[in-house]
Amino acid sequence: VSLLQAILFDLMANYKLNDSAHLADEVQKALYKRVSSKFHGSRNLGVKQGPFFVLVGATMPSILVETAFLSNEMEEARLADPQYQDATAEGILKGIGSYITGLRRD
Repeated sequence: VSLLQAILFDLMANYKLNDSAHLADEVQKALYKRVSSKFHGSRNLGVKQGPFFVLVGATMPSILVETAFLSNEMEEARLADPQYQDATAEGILKGIGSYITGLRRD
């Protein structure tokens, strides 16, 4: 029974990873499009995968979004800008919407 449980857990984890990767891709595309249209010099660092502690054990598609880095002075200043905050929130929302729309088509 424990072997069967391990196999089922592995299948669910891989399924979640695929969904998470798709969600991350949609959010990244929408976020970059929104931010780069208003804030020149924005960089697209792409989607990375890793065993991020905050995502371990999630039972649904899950992602970690980094909108800027405090180690970069220009990005740190943007984080305090309400327009930048709105642009990142709108981009994330648009990406989630695209992900959900894709689920409905499948």
